[in-house]
Amino acid sequence: AATVERKWAAMADKLGRRYAECRLGNYRTDTDEQKQALKILRWYAENMKEQVSIGSGIVLFGPVGTGKDHLLTALIRAAIGYGMDVNWINGMEFFGRMRDSIGSDVAEEGIINKLVQPDILAISDPLPPSGELSTYQSSILFRTIDARYRKQKPIFVTANFADATEANKRLGASIIDRLKQDAVTINCNWKSERKYLDVSGIAQ
Repeated sequence: AATVERKWAAMADKLGRRYAECRLGNYRTDTDEQKQALKILRWYAENMKEQVSIGSGIVLFGPVGTGKDHLLTALIRAAIGYGMDVNWINGMEFFGRMRDSIGSDVAEEGIINKLVQPDILAISDPLPPSGELSTYQSSILFRTIDARYRKQKPIFVTANFADATEANKRLGASIIDRLKQDAVTINCNWKSERKYLDVSGIAQ
């Protein structure tokens, strides 16, 4: 239990304070679509050992602000609770790390290998804020995903694309096909839960 607590504490520090308390149990559901999504993810969490053993991943896609990373964090927490090794990366930080390795003593292959080793790799939004992946980004991401795909090691991923057409255009068909094969794929197509402070009346 102490090891699990230490692993979660390290992961929570990596994810950031905003996500430290995210669980499936405190994900707010206002719509039937959200309730169904939560039901499916609860099933996955309850059967996670079996699902991970067969390489079944998670793909959560849809508009920004719908709680995809809350759900991703909750699943990471569940996996750590089962004693699984989990690595989490943010898409843009990953690309930045790879770019910074160019011309250094750190080999791209070494970074990719570290992402292939864990039982689960979780990726928060591999897409840039706008537009498509660059040729370099697409190549690096494909190499990482394909290496895990061939070993039947699952990936949990969140992505801000609306549908399959946008996914294929911005992420690439070869990447999205590998992510979705044998995976639980959920379209988080409900309104944003983010709250914004309205100071219009104060700033007059």
